[in-house]
Amino acid sequence: MPVGAVVLTTFFAILFALRGSIAAIDRGEDPQWSQQLGWSLAMWWTCLPLLPPLAALVRRFPVGRPHAWRNAGLLLLGTMTAAWLRQVVFSPVVVALSGVPDGEASAFARILTYFTVFLVMVALLHAVHYYRAERTR
Repeated sequence: MPVGAVVLTTFFAILFALRGSIAAIDRGEDPQWSQQLGWSLAMWWTCLPLLPPLAALVRRFPVGRPHAWRNAGLLLLGTMTAAWLRQVVFSPVVVALSGVPDGEASAFARILTYFTVFLVMVALLHAVHYYRAERTR
């Protein structure tokens, strides 16, 4: 697993935990910092198993000539599939770890959030792929 991927998902987890804790403070509740961080790490670190297939897609279908649009479309489709899989496969794991139920109303918003995260990671993987290709030249 690339260190950058772990760092990025941990960064998102910390931001998400801060958002949840600040929202609790705004409501006059105890922010429960450690609990928020634990739940958040469980949510975001379960994205990591889906990165190797996305990295393979980036290597197989880089956005470049001669098939830039086709490859970009395949990467977007792969990214959306990873976001959907994250929600369907790993949400029960997060619920089991955190004890917090995952509401149906928030499922679509979570999928869009994971899509955004995976899209950023695909862009970073793409940059690394091109950097390595340039370095070998």
